[in-house]
Amino acid sequence: VQPVAHARIGSVGVGAAHRGRGIGRELVRRVEAWAAAKGACRIGLNVWAFNRRAIRLYETLGYDATLTAYLRKRR
Repeated sequence: VQPVAHARIGSVGVGAAHRGRGIGRELVRRVEAWAAAKGACRIGLNVWAFNRRAIRLYETLGYDATLTAYLRKRR
């Protein structure tokens, strides 16, 4: 077993008035650079399925969906 350094993006948000300017992309790129400098060989994150814009961003940056979670509302 070998330890693997793993970074995680907890939350990324760009205000509606500032979207479409590459700010989210730059934020993620800066996290990637920071994580690489710390020795992380992978980065994980969560995104809501309805957030198509964020999903497109992450996919264009090379992220792959690896998990689908199901939630059930109380009745």
